[in-house]
Amino acid sequence: MGLPVHLSGNESEKSREARAFGAWLQQITGVPVEYFDERYTSSEAEQLLLEAGLTKKRRKERLDQLAAQIMLTAYLESGARGRQTLDPID
Repeated sequence: MGLPVHLSGNESEKSREARAFGAWLQQITGVPVEYFDERYTSSEAEQLLLEAGLTKKRRKERLDQLAAQIMLTAYLESGARGRQTLDPID
């Protein structure tokens, strides 16, 4: 699950909301939830969509989907499977 953090790496209110949702999801499904830093994914996706020549409307339609794909690719390439990459806030 993407974890929105500040550029400094510090967590925010959105981070706490994501962790609460992840805890709920894990409880409901019984599937372990891992968190992965999602910094820069939206800006990288926006840049790729601009380079592809998409209109503003098309970029908006595809931005979140492409950002999620970028994050998943980074997660898989990092070898993070099976370990939590960011420690929970206490």
